Amino acid sequence: MKKERLSEFFRAQRARYDTHPSTHCPALRADVIFNAKGFHHLQSHTDGKMRTVKEQLHKINLLPFVVQIIKTASHVEHRNRMAPAARKKVDGKKVIKNVDYWSITGTPETSSEQIKIILRKVGNGQLHFWSVMKLKKRKVPRSEGL
Repeated sequence: MKKERLSEFFRAQRARYDTHPSTHCPALRADVIFNAKGFHHLQSHTDGKMRTVKEQLHKINLLPFVVQIIKTASHVEHRNRMAPAARKKVDGKKVIKNVDYWSITGTPETSSEQIKIILRKVGNGQLHFWSVMKLKKRKVPRSEGL
């Protein structure tokens, strides 16, 4: 893709992303919002380094499946809590907020591949979409003696 067409594609996808309303996730019994942080994470790593164009396209092309999987998720695959290294000053005091991550998986109706979605909540903030990826197929180890 040429640079101009790629930029236009990302702008169009961002505009589409911004129209997503909050979506209820039955597995977490909570609403999930779609904010700028989630879209930004599709284009860059947590450390701020940009993802490759291939990685960005991979993630953005999975977006149409995200709402359907969130709406139909029946259980959480994994939960992780982290205290971030970055600290934010509030009234001159450093505040550390826990960051919770949840992963849910699902198979879209139009695909046979499983997709994993990461949801995130910072402190007491809102639960929001963070990332999406295809699950890698596990290689079945060969039995010895074959």
